[in-house]
Amino acid sequence: MDSTANASKPNSQKSGNELIEEVVNSLLEPSKVLDDRAYKILIQDALQLRGLPVNKENVERIEGLVAERLEPKVDTHYKHGDIWHDDPEVKWIWDGWIAEGYFHTLIAMQKVGKSTFLLNLIAELIQRTPSFLNFPLFSEKKYGFVLVGPDMNRRLWGKYGKLAGLLQEDDKGQARWQEQIKYVFAEEDEIGIDRDGIKRLVAIAEEVKAQELHPIFVMDSYRALLATSAIEIEENSSRYANPLRQLKKALGKTGSTVILLHHSSIASSRRSASESNSGHTAFNSVPDQIITLKWLADAGADGNRKDRRVVMSASGRTGRVMPDQLLEQSPDWGWYSHGETGDALLKQNALNERDRLTGDDAIAYDLLNTRTLNGQPSTSNDIRELRETTSQGRGSWGTTKINRLLKKLERKGLAIQDGHQAQPGDMGGRPSLLWWTFEQEEIKPPEFASDAAQFSDLTGLNTKYTTSERAPDAIQAKPKQIIPCHAIDSKVIYEGKVWTVSEINLASGMHTITRSPGITKSDLRMLDLEPFIDPDEVL
Repeated sequence: MDSTANASKPNSQKSGNELIEEVVNSLLEPSKVLDDRAYKILIQDALQLRGLPVNKENVERIEGLVAERLEPKVDTHYKHGDIWHDDPEVKWIWDGWIAEGYFHTLIAMQKVGKSTFLLNLIAELIQRTPSFLNFPLFSEKKYGFVLVGPDMNRRLWGKYGKLAGLLQEDDKGQARWQEQIKYVFAEEDEIGIDRDGIKRLVAIAEEVKAQELHPIFVMDSYRALLATSAIEIEENSSRYANPLRQLKKALGKTGSTVILLHHSSIASSRRSASESNSGHTAFNSVPDQIITLKWLADAGADGNRKDRRVVMSASGRTGRVMPDQLLEQSPDWGWYSHGETGDALLKQNALNERDRLTGDDAIAYDLLNTRTLNGQPSTSNDIRELRETTSQGRGSWGTTKINRLLKKLERKGLAIQDGHQAQPGDMGGRPSLLWWTFEQEEIKPPEFASDAAQFSDLTGLNTKYTTSERAPDAIQAKPKQIIPCHAIDSKVIYEGKVWTVSEINLASGMHTITRSPGITKSDLRMLDLEPFIDPDEVL
């Protein structure tokens, strides 16, 4: 508090710090009872009364100083003689992705499906299903969900709630949300993350806890919450994350789990999670966990997306880093998993690199790919001869240049070495490397994988082995797959016979199907599949 002597001094004789101290002291009691708008007006008046600049920086500074004075920071650092207490182990809600009591941000471009993704997750948690997208869900505790969604109106929340099975109609046609959905705030409702809004959210968290439920806040989106709160901060400003810090601090004290949706400015999966959100410079250090949903491939020149797969990744301070996952949204509702991105992401990066090739690099790739698509590996001599033929002798390349171009393509992930070929004749010498492009076994995927008629044009058919057996690797004559196959168990009908899909290449659509024991050698001949009958198989 100011002394009487200091208070009696004119403002012109006081230092800036003394004037700030006066402003803070004058606001300690009013800050407890005024709403946010009246409180900010009072701050501006107090600054103006003492001849201090009235601007956003000073207003925010005063707000912070008053908050610290009302809730002093508690020293939690270790001193000699203290007992060291470890942080408790992370308790997962969705294993590896959503942690209890942590602050998460889910970052994605608009129209990727952030809101439907989380509603799908909430529905699975309420139904207590054991897993979601191949990762365990833990439902030892009962959860109380608070949906804060000023980014969507009531009509959209109603539509998505019904699709998720969270909003249901009774016999009278009246719609109500599931029992564990405690609050839903839409675009029409006035709630934000200003001072009053945060106080209201904290009160809701305490109310949910009083019902012996763990509060989970799903908030859509940060930009909409700022707009609803009449908070105007540029995304590239160092102050952009200040409301986020205040929200995290307030809800963190209640032990709530928070999942905040935020719009990304990055289209596809080529940048890290921390770089993907709008205003990322100020945003990175605040959330405990950042989850991103990004398109695997960019849209075409016409703006349409042929590849609807999405890469999910995470980074944060939970102590675990999960492998990136390849997901896809169902046209009807819900999401399903293709497993880890693995080679699918490598393939997409290779496609992007291929499309950027120019000059001799592009020519070398086209020559190599021509032979690859014909099922033929290439040596540097094969490329040299093909180059002479296609250029009609006007653009001959030497072996050194071809080897350099092939190595360059290999570094970009576009060319693959697979074996050697001995020099012709008895000349001896070092064998030649055999090369393929990454497109070596690409087959246009069938439109519907379950249509048995689509399998008739696919290679890789093995009819000798039944579903309980596995063909030895020795019979695989083709080059190694770029994208590994994933085992599934699916019955299909082809030409009136039952077949089992034992392997499917999710990236290229290639299927390996095996016949059931009831299909005889005669059946295979009638189906024009005699080339696939092993010579030593007894009729």
